[in-house]
Parts: sequence; C-alpha cells; structure tokens
Amino acid sequence: MTSFHYIVKAVQGLHMRPAGLLARRAEAYPCKVTLEKEGKAPANAKSVFGIMGLSVRQGEQITVCCDGECEAQAARELEDFLQELL
Repeated sequence: MTSFHYIVKAVQGLHMRPAGLLARRAEAYPCKVTLEKEGKAPANAKSVFGIMGLSVRQGEQITVCCDGECEAQAARELEDFLQELL
C-alpha cells in the first residue's frame, strides 16, 4: 500500500466539482483508492458520494491510500492532481 497526506487549500474545500474530477481520475487506476479524514470512516475515492461524505474543508488533512496494481504510479499522479486542483 502506498499513501500520502494532503492539506486542502481551496477555500471551498473538497466540494462537488473537484470531488467529481478526483473520482474520475481515481477510476483510471486498477488499484483500490481510498480517502481518509480524521474521525471519519475511509471513503472510496472512485465514488463522488463517498468523497462528499467526508465533508473536507479548507485546511483539513486527507490521506490518500492506493493499494494494488500500479499503486505507486497512482499515488504519485493523484498527489500531483490534487496539488493542481485544490
């Protein structure tokens, strides 16, 4: 399993539009991709509703975990994607 932490910088947090873009990007990888936020159960990063259920706000830290085939590539590219997006 490969994981990384990311602090959301966007003023609106991880709202519907970026959640949809993130889910679509995560679907491109064959590995399991989950998002974790302190105090919440892990969410499937390939599901917009799962991501939205975390209610991530500006300044909060999320952990992205990739497990399975191409996990290192997925983690690296998703981290770059989040830095551009949020």
